[in-house]
Amino acid sequence: MFGDPPKGGVQKIGFLLLPNYSMIAFASALDTLCQANDVTRRRLYDPVILSADGEPVRASNGKPQLVDNAIWDVSSIPMIVVCASETPQHVATRSVLVWLQRQARHGADIGAIVSGSHILARAGLLDGFRATIHWEELDSFAEAFPDVDAVQDIFVIDRNRFTAAAATASLDMMLHLIRLQHGPELASHVADEFTYPGIRDPHSPQRQSVAERLQ
Repeated sequence: MFGDPPKGGVQKIGFLLLPNYSMIAFASALDTLCQANDVTRRRLYDPVILSADGEPVRASNGKPQLVDNAIWDVSSIPMIVVCASETPQHVATRSVLVWLQRQARHGADIGAIVSGSHILARAGLLDGFRATIHWEELDSFAEAFPDVDAVQDIFVIDRNRFTAAAATASLDMMLHLIRLQHGPELASHVADEFTYPGIRDPHSPQRQSVAERLQ
């Protein structure tokens, strides 16, 4: 379950990068966890970067990212975050979907940031779960996957599934994970390191009106 204390005291997390993924969303999630390690001078989080074939993955900004392993080199991992592109239907290969389904059968906590929610839904891993995705995709996502309870929250935790709508939402979601596993003081300290003024509640809206922005 998302937020449960990890076995052995270290939370291992696999970040599955798919072509044209959002670099800022991935970095927001990854760097938040690494900052928790730096602040405490302990290895609380052990991120592993994955790709479908073990080769570097090009982000939406055109920059390639080196990875640690191919997915099929990893038999099981307790937590997985899928990072996908604005056109996830082109990267939801059968190999990726089958691997995610296998990890789900092994009991992994499986989540996504930005359009990664589309990949999880294609794999059938969000059926009967609440989930979110970027506001521009929300209506089409809900129509394409009627068995998913699609909501407009910035991030959603539903049992062992978790989804974040965009880049800063992935930061909030990882701060929430730190808060659940290691307490609010550490989560606040990590937020302060990023000069991030506050950790948003998952039910915060994805968009604000102009009047709200100018307050």
